[in-house]
Amino acid sequence: MCARDRTFCLLLSLLACFICFPSPAFSQDVPVTVAPEIVTGSRLAETLDEVPAPTDVVTSADIAEMGAKSLGEILDRVPGIVSLARGGSTQEDNLKVRGLVTEVLYLLDGVPFYKASHAAGAAAVDLRSIPLESIERIEIVRGAGSALYGSMAAGGVINIITKKPDRTGVSVNLEGGSQDWRRFGFRASAVGENGSVTAWATHREEGRSRLLLYNDVENGNLSYREDAGGLKFMAGAWSLGGEWGSSAAEWEYGTEKYLNRQEDDWNRLALAYDDGTTRFALYRHEGDKFLSQDSAWGAFETSYDDTAWGTELSRRFSWADWAVSLGVAYRDESMEMSDNYGTALDGSRSYVAPFVEFSGVLGEVLLDIGLRYETWSVEDGADQEELAPKVSLSWQAASGNLWYLSAGRFFAMPSLFELAYFDPWTPTLSSPNLKPEKGWTADLGVKGTDDRGAWALGLFSVSMEDKIEFNNFNPGEPSYVNLSEFRSMGLEAGREFRLSEEWRWGLGLTWMRAEVKETADGPWLREGSPAWSVDSTWTWARGPWEAAFALHYLGDRENERPGFNEEGQGDATTADLRLAYAMGDGRRAILSVTNLFDEDVLVQDYTSWGTRTRYTAPERRITLSWQWAF
Repeated sequence: MCARDRTFCLLLSLLACFICFPSPAFSQDVPVTVAPEIVTGSRLAETLDEVPAPTDVVTSADIAEMGAKSLGEILDRVPGIVSLARGGSTQEDNLKVRGLVTEVLYLLDGVPFYKASHAAGAAAVDLRSIPLESIERIEIVRGAGSALYGSMAAGGVINIITKKPDRTGVSVNLEGGSQDWRRFGFRASAVGENGSVTAWATHREEGRSRLLLYNDVENGNLSYREDAGGLKFMAGAWSLGGEWGSSAAEWEYGTEKYLNRQEDDWNRLALAYDDGTTRFALYRHEGDKFLSQDSAWGAFETSYDDTAWGTELSRRFSWADWAVSLGVAYRDESMEMSDNYGTALDGSRSYVAPFVEFSGVLGEVLLDIGLRYETWSVEDGADQEELAPKVSLSWQAASGNLWYLSAGRFFAMPSLFELAYFDPWTPTLSSPNLKPEKGWTADLGVKGTDDRGAWALGLFSVSMEDKIEFNNFNPGEPSYVNLSEFRSMGLEAGREFRLSEEWRWGLGLTWMRAEVKETADGPWLREGSPAWSVDSTWTWARGPWEAAFALHYLGDRENERPGFNEEGQGDATTADLRLAYAMGDGRRAILSVTNLFDEDVLVQDYTSWGTRTRYTAPERRITLSWQWAF
């Protein structure tokens, strides 16, 4: 029987099992219950503090207080994470975690969220497609997560959890600022005895801003426009929701300042059930991208269509003295790509993945074991099977501090784009036998809370083999190959200080050394990740007033790879300022200044084909927001 037949049989079994589960009654006699909160990094932990790994959480209140414009700007303040966003909103918003970009798994309400057309060294998720207005909180768990979530979770797992209504009401947000920045939107919820419904919509746009220097010719972002919205129903342990959006961007590139245009459309649908014991999810994600690049030879136009759907079923129970979570996941992905030169690519693949997690006490130590077996069926490519284990030990001291030691196997499947990318010199599929990236992550640390605030300290190590690299279109060779290796090690620390009733201070610190081998027998080379990353934020609150001042330092960003300019990416320090005033009756005004001292920060500096390209971070930006909840 073929792999897809086995998949179909498994799905039928899944459905039969689900039908057997008791369903809630939708009568007026049944009170509304709130579904259990998702806890990233463990299917058995009740809170994020119990997860034996370095964890952070960003809430919707934190997002509102920051006055941030993007997810990358928010997550850039988390230890171990660096934003790769270039100047303005026209470029994709993505992150680097422990030196890795592609191999970071994003979840949307607990289910995998990534596109099948990503390329090595680039993110599999464009964070611009997740508007800040829809986010309830973000849970970040660093370290290998493949034992629970499968492919991509090498650097860590970032779970973006959308909002759930707790009252009937409407909130409105209006924002404007420099570089012709505008953002406005609303959110409306109705909560009844037996359920709730929420609708939201947002619009944002941005004008011209600096982007890069191309052989000392200044290029800029020209415009960005985005519209998005969503609808969500909840009743008891059930939820049904969808989000839709589109964006259009224009920027210039090259000494001739050729026009580049990109249009994106996306939609996401999800049906979920979670009563604290049984969890079921059925989802569908779709994203379309159109890219047009002008040049001396005319316009080059490319379109990408990505579709993924999947389902997951799991159940928690006790077995002897062990807490157990047992489940299975299925995902189907497809990609189509075409251009105006006649290139046409398409591909599909699917996986089935049973998984289990055990948690039990051995003396004073809590042992947690995760195991996931993932089988991939790849159209016109090599099928893959991966077994990903993870073992964690944790011990809670009398002071309440949690010590943990964990080690886990990870893997990252090559994308359909990497597997099927058309080599212009060879009319065949270029890399049908590309192997997954594989490796290990280890973490040792301690975290806790005292009368001054929360704190955490940890050491980590990442080792990857078969890293996928772009092969620069060498004639007769695959476009993507398994050549290089990657490794990183370092220290991450975070500390909150309640200095007084009015003052708080937060400090995040990362030291890391990340290196790659560009060929199997080559030397280890620094790959440009900052050795030092420090975030320091002072916040003050008195009556209706709030203020925050943040410093962000990146140090020692040496890049030893050929083509990259070491001297162009030196140390950088930026400062942000925020001032908020609550006017009562749910009204609030926020003044934000990003890059207060207008530092000219280089994000990336490299030379290729005789040209030098230097991407710069955004210049100083001033925005004024007005929020009203009623």
